[in-house]
Amino acid sequence: MKKDIPLQEQRFFYIRKTGRLLLIAPVIISGLAYVILQWSLTGQIVDTLFVGLLFGASVILVFGIYMLGSHLIMKSPAFFLAAFEDQKKMDAAKIHADFLQLIFDTKKMTITGILYGLLLAGSPIVLELWSENGILLFNLSIFLFFVNFITGAALYSLVRFIEKMYRITPFIHIDLWQANSDKTDFLLGMTRKMTVIASIYISLCMISILFSKFPINVMILSYAAFSGLIFLTILIVTPAPVMKKLKQAKMEALTELDLRIQELFSVGSKENDQLGNSEELTKLRNLFELREKIEQMNTFPFKVKSILAALSVIFFSALPVIVRTILDLFFG
Repeated sequence: MKKDIPLQEQRFFYIRKTGRLLLIAPVIISGLAYVILQWSLTGQIVDTLFVGLLFGASVILVFGIYMLGSHLIMKSPAFFLAAFEDQKKMDAAKIHADFLQLIFDTKKMTITGILYGLLLAGSPIVLELWSENGILLFNLSIFLFFVNFITGAALYSLVRFIEKMYRITPFIHIDLWQANSDKTDFLLGMTRKMTVIASIYISLCMISILFSKFPINVMILSYAAFSGLIFLTILIVTPAPVMKKLKQAKMEALTELDLRIQELFSVGSKENDQLGNSEELTKLRNLFELREKIEQMNTFPFKVKSILAALSVIFFSALPVIVRTILDLFFG
């Protein structure tokens, strides 16, 4: 399957260079048009940082789609060959091809991007921004449409990835003593990269709100909550199938050890006078040490420091929005 990697990358439009340019170019053009029109019509620009931060967020997300797509194409062949090692290689190759096609379905990514983009593009109209200037209102909506088109397309791939992994993982055997294998490195590496990209993207979007004309109200807070939910989904839900398999393997290993320990105790009780100087005592000591080692195995794929760092980035980005909301609520 590795020979087909360059060809596979060309099959998926939004991973190709042309696709990435077509994602980011409308954001840049519509954002510049909005800023230039604002200057020409009002003599000032009140939300330059808002536009600039969304530029940055869009670039990060487009880069993220490419990076994660490349990760899938490069790492998933080894994952599927290892996961379905009992089947024919042709079966594994077909499952792998169907997997990629489902996640990077250009048509469905585009449709989802359009729907999500239209949903968020209507927010300036609902919140009555630039109500005195229809041209600026229209251009702001166009800019937000293109920004959120990228988000919608990425969300489609995320949902499909999680769905597919939940269907595939139950059929995969994971060895407790080889937790870091092709089977787990692919999924957990993907999850770590998605977590970093999501934390940066969400942080830029949250900070941008402070420099915009958007009032901090229920709609904005709902968007913030939704963004946080997406991050938690990536952090917890995505690796859940592998975590479940590791926990299952851990419980099976502990159960087997407990049975062996009981058997040795049973032998020792029958030969009580020989227990202290027999091989059973050494075996028991080794089994208890092994049991303690297994109990200490961590089935969660992230270090606590990494989680706290990512959560801190998002929290401190959202903190000014929260403070501003509280001040507006209690002090008008």
